[in-house]
Amino acid sequence: MRNMPLLILLATFSLAAQAQVYKWTDADGKVHYSDQAVGKGQPVHLPASPPADPAAGTRLQELRNQLNGNQLNREEDKLKSQKQAGELQSQCSKVQDRLKGFEDHGRIAQEKDGERVYLDAARKDALMAEMRSFLKENCQ
Repeated sequence: MRNMPLLILLATFSLAAQAQVYKWTDADGKVHYSDQAVGKGQPVHLPASPPADPAAGTRLQELRNQLNGNQLNREEDKLKSQKQAGELQSQCSKVQDRLKGFEDHGRIAQEKDGERVYLDAARKDALMAEMRSFLKENCQ
C-alpha cells in the first residue's frame, strides 16, 4: 500500500505521454491544434520522434574542445601581444633617452675595443636620424 501514490503518479504521467492532438478549423478558416477535441476536431497522428544520434554526444564534445582550444589560443595571443607591447614600450623609452642624450651633448663618445671614440658630426646626425625614424615607426 505504500507504493499506491507512486503507482497513481506513474499512471498519470503515462496517460499524459499518450495524449492525443486534435486539429480543427474555426469559422474564419483558421487552423488550430489542441489537446482537446473542439467541435469537429480530427485526431492528428504525430510521427514518433527520431532516435537520438549516437554520435551527437561525441561531436558535441569535440566542438566544446575546439572552442576551448580556440579560447586558449586567443588568450595566449593576447598575452604575447601584451608582452611584445611592453617590450616595445621599454625599447622606445631607451631610444628616447639616448636621443635626448645625443641632443643635449655636443660630443658623443662610444666605446670601441676598450677605447673611447668620439663620433664626428655626420655619424652623430646619422644615428640621431635612425633613432627618430625608429621612434616615428614604432613608438607613436
